[in-house]
Amino acid sequence: MARVSRKQVNGQAQDKAATRAKYKAAVYARLSAEREDTLERGTIDNQIDFIKDYIEKQEDMETVGVYVDDAFTGTNFERPGFNRMMADMRAGKINAIVVKDLSRLGRDYLETGNLIERVFPMFEVRFVAILDGFDSSKSAAELMVSVTNIANALYAQDISKKICSSKHEKMERGIPVGTLPYGYKAVIGTDKVRQMVVDEEAAAVIRRIADYYMQDRKASEIAEILNSENVPTPYQYRYRNQPEKLALKPHLRWNSELVADLMRNEVYTGKYIMGKDKKCLYKHEKRHVADRADWKVFENHHEPIISYDEFIQINAKRPVKNGDPEREVNLLKGKVVCGKCGSAAKFCAIGAAESSLSSTRKKWRGAALVGGNFRIAKSAFGMAAFR
Repeated sequence: MARVSRKQVNGQAQDKAATRAKYKAAVYARLSAEREDTLERGTIDNQIDFIKDYIEKQEDMETVGVYVDDAFTGTNFERPGFNRMMADMRAGKINAIVVKDLSRLGRDYLETGNLIERVFPMFEVRFVAILDGFDSSKSAAELMVSVTNIANALYAQDISKKICSSKHEKMERGIPVGTLPYGYKAVIGTDKVRQMVVDEEAAAVIRRIADYYMQDRKASEIAEILNSENVPTPYQYRYRNQPEKLALKPHLRWNSELVADLMRNEVYTGKYIMGKDKKCLYKHEKRHVADRADWKVFENHHEPIISYDEFIQINAKRPVKNGDPEREVNLLKGKVVCGKCGSAAKFCAIGAAESSLSSTRKKWRGAALVGGNFRIAKSAFGMAAFR
């Protein structure tokens, strides 16, 4: 057997190291939003471990990032983890993406196919779907991808129909579906059916708000009190054990609109209304308000938190705003916010012939009270925004 010199061994090791660093791989894992109602198998952690093990065995790959979308549907690509991965791809931080299977990337065969056949090649990014045996660095894979993507899209369509059918059946019977209102939690009764019961910790906040209203306190005053005592908002309370969710809305605080919305909700009187809005995942149909005739209304459905008489008195005290039919439509509504506190900006009159885009609301950020105090002439902002 021929003797191998130390120089040759070192050279081979350097070549292997150089080859291994060729692909900076991103681990992408996703689990559907309807995982309790579908046949989704495995967990996010299992997906990540599976992909990392695969990359570790490849001589030309190394893991440089993990991107996760837990509880996000595959029928669209509005996902924070996916968007962050795409941003890193465009920045050149990764040049390979590895998923467990094609359906983890997406179940829309047109968009998924566009990513694999056009977007990834344009950025010279290698894409690997392990269980489907697909590797874009290898030839003759296009047909397999198209067939698999179509199968995934049909699967999503079938599952979506089954979910809708199941939810509709539950709604007809008055069984709560989806996320329950703040102040209530779900339990499984003796008949193994989901039921709404009072969540005493959150219900105490609802009763307190109702008491303040009965004392003729304004919604803005009530919001300031709750913020000063660091009472979690409904969103913060719901995701109190999920820091990744809380990080999406770090400056969320109580405000007059939120307080008023809670007191407008008849659910706190024991009345439950389902089917107010609809959406269809596989058809990309956005959520929209359903016809009132299609609503499912159940009186005395669950234990009330406030009495019906209190509800009537509270809403009788609230001022009624009359809309102005001739008022100019604001195309920027909800699209411009204060850079300090995140409050939405609005147009305010500053003269007979001019108005400004401004934000003066103060919000809490951590322990500090900060607030926007900017004012930009509407005409000047419009020229800059639409130039």
